[in-house]
Amino acid sequence: MLLWSALGNWLLTLRSMTVNRVRKTMTIGKALTETMHRWVAVVLVVVSVASASCGTIMSSVIPLDMAPRYSGFISGLYSSLTCLASLTSPMFVTAITAKGLYTEWRSVWITMAAVKLTSGLIFLIFGNASLQPWAVSEPNTSTSKILVVPPPDRTQKDVSEALSFHPLET
Repeated sequence: MLLWSALGNWLLTLRSMTVNRVRKTMTIGKALTETMHRWVAVVLVVVSVASASCGTIMSSVIPLDMAPRYSGFISGLYSSLTCLASLTSPMFVTAITAKGLYTEWRSVWITMAAVKLTSGLIFLIFGNASLQPWAVSEPNTSTSKILVVPPPDRTQKDVSEALSFHPLET
């Protein structure tokens, strides 16, 4: 119901349809969805799976944008938390749906929607996928010095000539 009223109000703001035409369109849309509710459910499931795959792709790329040096660690941590949620979800659903009633399943769906909505809002409000200052490495200003110790049967001069550079004197 809220979806249809929001859609109707949006059509009115476009000023491409009169109030009368919008009301008739919404009434026909309501009648069609009531008679074809199975098809609407299938379409909503398809849209849900498509949007979930988009979210999965984005959550895989965000660590590369945020911290390229630490993206492996961040992705591993994210995957571990995701697996933990996947392991505990069936236990949660089993505990809630002991009798398999419609009201029990409704609370499962509401809980799932609340978790997804809350996590999305937290990222939307507080999240930042740009390169983080803590992930930027400082340029190496110290000069690395290599100390080559010659084997017992060779001298430092032999090793330096063989390596084509002159290591520090020992």
